[in-house]
Amino acid sequence: MMNEAELKSKGYKYDTDKDWWSRTWSTNEGAENVQQVAAFTGNVWRQMMIGEDGQTFYENSLDQHYGEPIERPITAEHHGGQA
Repeated sequence: MMNEAELKSKGYKYDTDKDWWSRTWSTNEGAENVQQVAAFTGNVWRQMMIGEDGQTFYENSLDQHYGEPIERPITAEHHGGQA
């Protein structure tokens, strides 16, 4: 899941202010929203789930995907420019 094309295909959008990819999930018939985040920090991807109160309730570090190293997206669009 951790390349730019896959993130986009799953509905993630890049947030230049926070320097991460995110998408929003609705639960309880739309009564609650959860933000799912993929962020590249240091040398690893972190995947987080953040509740409406801004608190992270799940976090996982990913350094490999199917045995292959995961690389940070570097396209112009990822950095806020045009693709």
